[in-house]
Amino acid sequence: MSDLVLGIDVGTQSARVIALNAEGIVKAEAFEGFAQATSALPYNYFEQNSPENMRISMHASGRNVLIASLVDISAQTTQVYEGYVRYRI
Repeated sequence: MSDLVLGIDVGTQSARVIALNAEGIVKAEAFEGFAQATSALPYNYFEQNSPENMRISMHASGRNVLIASLVDISAQTTQVYEGYVRYRI
């Protein structure tokens, strides 16, 4: 299993996290839309599973910070990748 890179994008109406492998192929992706555009993400927690035995979790932590993590259970051992982004809407 090669290393993965997390890409985190926050817009005015949604947040998206993708995990890319070394070749630039998307291995997992999570997307969450917002009910309305606000100055901060909702404080809820959401996660999505990918067909490649990976789980992406996202949640807002404090004002204008989105934390994302990916758990890869496809390898012999579980690998965890984490990242965060500060944003302004």
